[in-house]
Amino acid sequence: MKKITYLLTIIILLMSSTKVLANTNNNIVDFSKKGTITITLINDDTNLVEGANIKIYKLADAYSNNSNLDFSYHNDLEECKNNIKENNFNEETLNCIYNSNLTTKEATTNNQGYVSFNDLDLGLYLIEQTNKVDGYSKIDPFLVYMPKYEENKWTYEINATPKVDIIRLFDLTVKKEWNVSSDSDTPNEVTVELLKDEIVIETVTLNK
Repeated sequence: MKKITYLLTIIILLMSSTKVLANTNNNIVDFSKKGTITITLINDDTNLVEGANIKIYKLADAYSNNSNLDFSYHNDLEECKNNIKENNFNEETLNCIYNSNLTTKEATTNNQGYVSFNDLDLGLYLIEQTNKVDGYSKIDPFLVYMPKYEENKWTYEINATPKVDIIRLFDLTVKKEWNVSSDSDTPNEVTVELLKDEIVIETVTLNK
């Protein structure tokens, strides 16, 4: 597998790939350790989201290279790894990941809105929600680096709290007023489309 080096002072979630120092202030990454990733789904109103299926993909292995923390991507990701490093998870990139022979784990958020993945090898992971919970939007895919450098030390227990939005429903009424000189000029009907993000979600016909 090709090796890619990153340089970071601090590793944060949802960032582009950079090089990471494995020996910072004599705090050396312990490659014998396993890690834990906990994801808690919560919206701005502090509602916890139960029943969300969360899947993690291991994209790269972590290893030490001349006191640097390096990541070596899976061979199958050669064509899309640049998009991954740029957090560009478009349909093409996701299909590249889905069609690769990657190590994955999957679990569902409990009534406290969280799920934990334990005993993980060090590396780079993609987090994805594979279903949609009624009343809430899905989270966007994001990256997690294991380990993560924070508060002047490496941590192997990663906590992520991506926000989800409540989907609020409302009624929409459309009235067409005919600007014509006489009834004979009035069309029998017109068709109105309701679009969301340029996708037609409902069509109605308005008559005279």
